[in-house]
Amino acid sequence: MTSPTEALLPDVFDIVFAGGGTAACITAGRLAAANPDLRILLLETGSHTDGLPQVNTPGFFMQNLHPNSTTTRVHLMNPTEAMENRALPMHVAKCVGGGSAVNWMMYNRGAGSDYDEWRDTYGNEGWGAKELMPFFKKCETYHVPERGTHGYDGPLKVSYSSVHSNYAAQFLGTMEEYNPECPYTDDPSDFETLNRWHRIPKWIDDKTGKRSDTASAYLYTQKDNKNLIVLTEATVTRVLCEGTRAVGVEYEYRAPLDLTQVELCSARATKLVIVSAGTLGSPAILERSGIGAADVLSKCDVKQLVDLPGVGAEYQDHQMVAQMIVIDDSGETIDFAHRGDQAGIAAEMEEYTTRGTGLLATRCDLNLPRPSPVVNPPHSPQISGLDAGLKYRPSTEELSKLPPSIVQYFKDEFENKPDRSVFLVGALSGSPLVMPGFPDVKMSLLGGFLHYPKARGYAHIRSKNPSDPLDWHGGFLESHLDMDLHIWIYKTAREYARRHPMYRGEIPQGHPDYPEGSKAGVEASAKGGHAVGEAGIVYAEEDDEAIDAWVRRNVISTWHGMCTCAMKPREQGGVVDSSLNVYGTEALKVVDLSIAPSNVGANTYSTVAMIGEKAADIIAKELGLKL
Repeated sequence: MTSPTEALLPDVFDIVFAGGGTAACITAGRLAAANPDLRILLLETGSHTDGLPQVNTPGFFMQNLHPNSTTTRVHLMNPTEAMENRALPMHVAKCVGGGSAVNWMMYNRGAGSDYDEWRDTYGNEGWGAKELMPFFKKCETYHVPERGTHGYDGPLKVSYSSVHSNYAAQFLGTMEEYNPECPYTDDPSDFETLNRWHRIPKWIDDKTGKRSDTASAYLYTQKDNKNLIVLTEATVTRVLCEGTRAVGVEYEYRAPLDLTQVELCSARATKLVIVSAGTLGSPAILERSGIGAADVLSKCDVKQLVDLPGVGAEYQDHQMVAQMIVIDDSGETIDFAHRGDQAGIAAEMEEYTTRGTGLLATRCDLNLPRPSPVVNPPHSPQISGLDAGLKYRPSTEELSKLPPSIVQYFKDEFENKPDRSVFLVGALSGSPLVMPGFPDVKMSLLGGFLHYPKARGYAHIRSKNPSDPLDWHGGFLESHLDMDLHIWIYKTAREYARRHPMYRGEIPQGHPDYPEGSKAGVEASAKGGHAVGEAGIVYAEEDDEAIDAWVRRNVISTWHGMCTCAMKPREQGGVVDSSLNVYGTEALKVVDLSIAPSNVGANTYSTVAMIGEKAADIIAKELGLKL
């Protein structure tokens, strides 16, 4: 792999990638490794990530969300009344490796029925759970108990971490006692399991303690391949076409010594152009290329090449709301890091640099290992001290007590899909949401994210200029059903938080403003956790109204956007076919999460990695290449 300046770049390539994110690195890396004579160019808006501490060191992951971050940029969702006119920000990757380089590293997969829906409902042969399992396995080396559903020789490493806090050690045992119908499992990502508390493995190499991102695993391992070229600081403006055949791309290049100087350049592709710029970036490239809905293009003075109304439509995401509690002073948390305690940070730096272990070798948040003895997974230094969660769906008895809207939703979307969970809940040992006025105490943040919201939005260009803000509408909370679900999730997670033995009260800033005298009001202090058998909080109608207002002020995206270049029939609003070809064009594909035709009940890294592997297989077969 080489990374020359634009002046030294060849004029013609076999394959050009518009974007250097998670899926692009996998597809390009696989094709290049098996076909070293294949001329491949990746054009990435951002910078390289090889050796960057905020990428390689798991404990520094929050630095990627800093306002001055060099690895992410922020898109603002259009303000809506449903969100109290908030312009919700979403960080998206702006670096080689894309989301895999900056995400929270949580490893999990969707339900098997999620992918079967891609195949059966949308007519995508070869995209069901059974057919996709080999691609999920191919990308990973799973350093936790061996299962036939996981891979053990792939480039991406999956492991538990080496930290085990006392706060974490008590959580899952308490949850199993409180919620015995949700016992522990050591594999929640087999396409079937749900309603099981579990440690969440992470995309971290247990041998080095480093993040396992796709650039490091697939590209930076090929530094001797001179035909694999990555050009950074290069923003693709549009796909170049002759008729309807893609023959290259136009891009803006910023020279390393002066990023303010922009040069308009082009690169030719003899075999294929692959758009891989993410859920917000890929539809924008297509629209600037004249591929999209007539009304969108005409407003931006873009001549239509292909009438494809599905471009940028049907945006979907996961939504999250988090609450905060105080925990006992004896609890082991990373609040010291969130508050900028330099002595504590220095001690952890010493641990990480000398041994590759400690909090910095972890993601430093969801601190929930299993408390009872468990055989350590192969290659893992010790039981995880970081991640755990619960993919949850209600029992028949619980469902009968929920609002009619949720009952109908469950009947429509879940009744015939027993592997689908409604939400994921987890807890953080410490809170990154430290604000003025917060007490100087140890905290935990408990959050739940909604797997299958009804919300639908869109992401379109406002002009031909790739630097201009997008017309991005998330659709959050515009469905009353989604609000009903968030209220239920908040109440459920609150009961979990209050049962922890180290619970010492709630942070008022992290909860709704309940009416004065409410029996559901914030418990500012407590001597200990509530008894497992104690009845739950009873909420009045006014309390639900307070929760509603709080959710509108605090709901956020989990940065799992998808579906804006959906892989489904053209007449249903599809953008690409099951071979990822853009309808109405030749030699043009989309390869990233935007091609998902419907949502998945999980963090999305695994799904994007699978798409990258599947795309490499499709392309190799079409072009007669090795793989």
